[in-house]
Amino acid sequence: GLVGSEMCIRDRAYTFYHFFINIKSYKHKSEIPQLWLNYISSLLIENNIKHVSIVAYSIGARLAYPLFGISQLDKTVLIVPDGVFEHPIYRLATKTILGGLLFYPVFKTLLFCVASLTKFIKISSKELFYMWKLYSVFKFPGRLPLNSFVFLASEDFICPSKYVLNKLYCSGFTGSRVVKSTHFTILPLIKKNILGIIK
Repeated sequence: GLVGSEMCIRDRAYTFYHFFINIKSYKHKSEIPQLWLNYISSLLIENNIKHVSIVAYSIGARLAYPLFGISQLDKTVLIVPDGVFEHPIYRLATKTILGGLLFYPVFKTLLFCVASLTKFIKISSKELFYMWKLYSVFKFPGRLPLNSFVFLASEDFICPSKYVLNKLYCSGFTGSRVVKSTHFTILPLIKKNILGIIK
């Protein structure tokens, strides 16, 4: 299951919600996308929210996909979105027994070989694996809503910009920008751009 909480920040013109999810297990994961949509729909109704912008980064973009159909959605910004192009390593780890067994030793080896990753990945290998398994049921619906923009990183081995763009272009989408950065260093480079889009 999930243990979720939300952080709400208000200023004079906007209310910002940041969702934090503790992953305890990935059992019954097929039920989660609908429960997530129900939760967000209830939140919007209870707080009388008429207009929503979504900003989602990396694997968090998967949580945005079930929300594409909500009537209150105005703008969507996805940053190096996971799941548009499903990486073979992700598919192997989440869909096969062998991938699940190999995940832990491969992840530990990767952290040992690329020590700088520990600066960006703050959760344990178990938590990361549970997250991957759980989020694997959040599927990209095939196209983005109107008023969407996608930021991609030029040196991204997790969500390769070439493959993500190919998938998006096939659906007729062209609102994107490739930033000279990695998957983990893109956020500070586009902060001002994001604010300009959602305001």
